[in-house]
Amino acid sequence: MRSSRIEKGIIFAILSSVFSSTATVVASIGTRDLSPLLFLSVTGLISSIILFLYSYARREGLTRKSIKKNARDILHVTVLRSFIGQSFLMVGISLTTGIVAIFFTKMEPYFVLIWNWILGRERIKRRHLVLLLIHLFGAFLLISGGVLTLGSNELGDLLIIIAVALLALSYIPGKRLSKSIGAINSNAMTTGTAALVMLPISIVVFGYFGESIHPIGWAYALTVALLFNVFALTLWYASLKTVKGWIVSALRAIGPLAAAPFAFFVFGQVLGAVQIIGASIIIATSYIISRENKK
Repeated sequence: MRSSRIEKGIIFAILSSVFSSTATVVASIGTRDLSPLLFLSVTGLISSIILFLYSYARREGLTRKSIKKNARDILHVTVLRSFIGQSFLMVGISLTTGIVAIFFTKMEPYFVLIWNWILGRERIKRRHLVLLLIHLFGAFLLISGGVLTLGSNELGDLLIIIAVALLALSYIPGKRLSKSIGAINSNAMTTGTAALVMLPISIVVFGYFGESIHPIGWAYALTVALLFNVFALTLWYASLKTVKGWIVSALRAIGPLAAAPFAFFVFGQVLGAVQIIGASIIIATSYIISRENKK
């Protein structure tokens, strides 16, 4: 029975990655047509409304008691993942290409493992560390193509690194929250709260910098709201119920297998030879790491 739950959690983690990676490609285009922060708040509001309606339709909605009981974890995930982490991520992917960003975000398991070691006192096995260092080397090849330069793309990559480190911090409270109030309620509450706070900030920033809005940006926002906020995040919470956080994070590196062809055929984004080698290393180490969950 436990084995069945674990296998289901692994499937949820992989599907979450596929939806998340595809959404990242769309967001890299959409945040150029709609301000990154405005894009983030709009997608969060749309998805939280959908999730809350679905939850209450199934009579599984949140109560004041459950919110009060889990207030600390709700606050942690909302701030770390849905507000600050996603803000850095959206701005970052607006400055680089989506096909690079989808692989670059897969450095997350390295940070998850480090945070679990620091905060959760979870012992790091030598083979896990070696695998993740190889994983990180693959990410370096993907990002740089073997040559380090400093430009807007590299600034975007740096912001994504910061975002990934913050997102990794949300795995521990996210796991507790998912077990306590469920995946859908956890997603709706944290995403919706962050979106409400972000909306006035994004409007002020938009007015100050005089950023332009293209109508197609709204369509991209709706697409990302469904792919990432509704499907990917809900599946992420669900996977955390039965699978270790760092393994869930590592499995998310499989998503680019679907998203990379999507980026090429829809938006014409391609990888260089060295970047392909880096992407292959990431996929290979992710597969090996995923098998550790069954040991």
